[in-house]
Amino acid sequence: MTRPKRSLVLLAVVALALTLASRNDAVVRTVADLLGPRVALFVPARVTLQADPGAAHGGNAAAPGAAAPAAPAVSRPSVSVPSATTTVTVQPGAKLEAGYVLEAKLVMPNGKPLNEAVVRFYEPVELLGDREMLIGSAVTDGQGRASLAYLPARLGGHEIIARSAARDQLAAAEGHTTFEATVAARPYRPEHQPLSAFSAAVPAVVGLIVLGVWGLIAFALFGTARSVGAGARVPVEGRHAQLATAQPRKKAREDLA
Repeated sequence: MTRPKRSLVLLAVVALALTLASRNDAVVRTVADLLGPRVALFVPARVTLQADPGAAHGGNAAAPGAAAPAAPAVSRPSVSVPSATTTVTVQPGAKLEAGYVLEAKLVMPNGKPLNEAVVRFYEPVELLGDREMLIGSAVTDGQGRASLAYLPARLGGHEIIARSAARDQLAAAEGHTTFEATVAARPYRPEHQPLSAFSAAVPAVVGLIVLGVWGLIAFALFGTARSVGAGARVPVEGRHAQLATAQPRKKAREDLA
């Protein structure tokens, strides 16, 4: 056996021995104790050798093969942004037919009113699903109040939502309220137009005109087809008449001969 072949066989035997040794935990720990943990890391061991963090501080060493203790989680205080307190009220209007007055009052966490804040009023409705209809918007005054006139479209229970956007160091705020409406807007009725009768009769008149035009076109086509057929029959009848007169003449000539 040549030298290169011997070297390859020797390397294969060493690799096989290392592989078999790496399957034994005791052998791996012995190698780690003799050669150090850094050298043992190059051996494909079945278990992962980890340095004991407590040994450096004089603590009890962890058992071989045991999982390392998890690092304690660092708790961070959550930062919450304060928001203004929103109070929504509904009061009847000065006039019965005017409906109601929606009012929202915004107060900051320090107890002071929030002025010059835009407040939008919404009402939940069912239109192809649950949606929110915008009623309108208003700006708060020096007392933190924003009011808006509202005439409901129907009687019964209603829910009003007032929202204000984030401003400066305050988060967005929202308030809710419900009320029973006893006054509602009148049903919509279209006003009578002066030419409404004429406008209603226009489609019928236009339909009659269209039918008359189509009737004239059909009559013209029928007359043209009839004249073409009559013209085709005249030559045929004339030819038959000529044949009828030619036969007696031919017979007379044969008798004279």
